[in-house]
Formats: sequence, C-alpha cells, structure tokens
Amino acid sequence: MNQNIPAEEWTLLAGVDKHCFGCGFENSHGLQMRFESNGENLRSKLDLPERFRGWGNLIHGGVLSTILDETMSWTAIYFSKKFILTKGMQVEFIRPVRVGMQLFSFGHIKEYLGKREVIVTAEIKDEDDTVYAASEGTFALFDKKQFLRMKIIPEQDLELMSSLIPD
Repeated sequence: MNQNIPAEEWTLLAGVDKHCFGCGFENSHGLQMRFESNGENLRSKLDLPERFRGWGNLIHGGVLSTILDETMSWTAIYFSKKFILTKGMQVEFIRPVRVGMQLFSFGHIKEYLGKREVIVTAEIKDEDDTVYAASEGTFALFDKKQFLRMKIIPEQDLELMSSLIPD
C-alpha cells in the first residue's frame, strides 16, 4: 500500500505537550514531530539534523526508535480513542539513515487484543516508499479516568488531548 497520498488528503493533528521530546513543538532539543491522518494511517515528515547523529554521519538508532515509538503512540491514541502507555516494541533497522535525509514515519493499527491492548506498526520511509526502519509495538489502553488516576500528565493537558481524539 503506497502511503504517499497527496498532502490535501491528510489532516494535520494539533499538538498537546509542547515540551515532549518526540512531538513537543517548543522543545528545541527534540524531534518536533507533527502528525497527520488520512483516516487509516498517521504520518509525520521528518527532518533529521546533525544533533541526532550517532556514529559518523548516521542518525542514532535510539533516535530512530524514538521516532517509531512516537508514531505508534500517536497512532494508538488517535485510532483507539484511548490514552496509552507503551508495553513493548521491536525495531528492525533495515537501511542506514544519514543526517539531513528527508523521510516520513507512518503508523497503522495492526490488531486489537481485547479492550485493553492494541498492536501497532510503524515504518520510516523515503518519498519512494523505501523502508529504512520498521517496528511493531504493544500498547496498553486506558480511559481518561484511569489515566487521570496515574497522574502522568496534568489534567488540563489530558482535557486537551481528549478533545483531539476523534469521535
């Protein structure tokens, strides 16, 4: 399935936590990922500057893993309409990612495991659909009341996040 659908068919999602390393638009040290949905998948355009390099001119594998986790997390939240925590994930590094490459991450729900867990997949690709890294993760699902009890994020951010989850 070619996920490089024209931009007009993708809807930009609003950000929530402006300081998050993955999606925080005010975190100057972070990835500043912004997500879009086409109704079936989520994607994010990636610009990977020098500050994310590991060995030589390659992007650090931990940064690529973070991109995949962030993509799967947003995918799980947006499509399950629940709050999530990552339970586990596997990453496959397929091709080297070099500093300065323009890439996309894509996320998709693979399977629901009852009402409490979901399996999500993500890939990092270039414009030609060449895959550079892929992952699969299991995510625990929580309703708003459960998440509020855990005191992970402030209540006002939880309210904002709730408003972004489609009905």
